[in-house]
Amino acid sequence: MFAKGKIAAAVGGALMLTGGLSVAQADTFHGGYVGGQLVIVDYDFDVDPGPSLSDTDVGIGGVIGTGTTENDYYLGVELDFWLDQADDSTTWNGVDYDVDVKHSYGVNLRLGRVFNDDWLVYGLLGYQGTKAKVSADGLGSDSETYEGGRGGVGVEYQLENRMFFRGEYSQTFHGDETVLGGVDVDPDSWQVKGAIGYRF
Repeated sequence: MFAKGKIAAAVGGALMLTGGLSVAQADTFHGGYVGGQLVIVDYDFDVDPGPSLSDTDVGIGGVIGTGTTENDYYLGVELDFWLDQADDSTTWNGVDYDVDVKHSYGVNLRLGRVFNDDWLVYGLLGYQGTKAKVSADGLGSDSETYEGGRGGVGVEYQLENRMFFRGEYSQTFHGDETVLGGVDVDPDSWQVKGAIGYRF
C-alpha cells in the first residue's frame, strides 16, 4: 500500500527537478500542459477463493503535467485520471460474484527523446490507484482502492499552435486487498490511451 505522503513527496520532487533543469533551447515540449484522454482499459481481477473477473472498457478522463528538455532529452511529471464502467459477474460454486470499477488515477514520471522538434518518444514509470467494488452473494460488498506501479511507452506529436496529440500503452501491477471478510482480490490491468492537449 502506497502512503499518500510518499506520493506527494515524489510528485513534489519531480516538479522541483523539472523546474531546476536548464533548457538548452526554446523547445516545443517545454512547459506545463492540460489535456483530455480516451482510454481503452482491460482489468483482470483474480479472486481467492473465487473466480477470475475481467472486462475491457472505454473510459474518459484528463491529464495535467509539466516537463522540460535538455539536449533533446525530455523529463516530465504528469497526473492523470479517468472514469470507466468496467463490470463483470460470474457464478462460482453457486455464489454470484461481481466486480464494478469506478475510476482510476495516478502519477507518472516520463523520460524521453525529442526528434525534429515535433516528435517525442518516451517511457514512463508511475503509480496508479483504481477504485472498484467487489460483491458476492451472502458475503456483501466492499469498495477498495487497488494501488500499484505501472510502466509504459508512448509517442507525442506537437503542433505549432501548441496543441499536441499522444498515443500511449501502459501496464499496471496492482497490489492485492482482502475484502468480504477474507476474500483476497489481486487485479492487474493494461491501458491504451489517446490524448489531445494544449501546452502553455
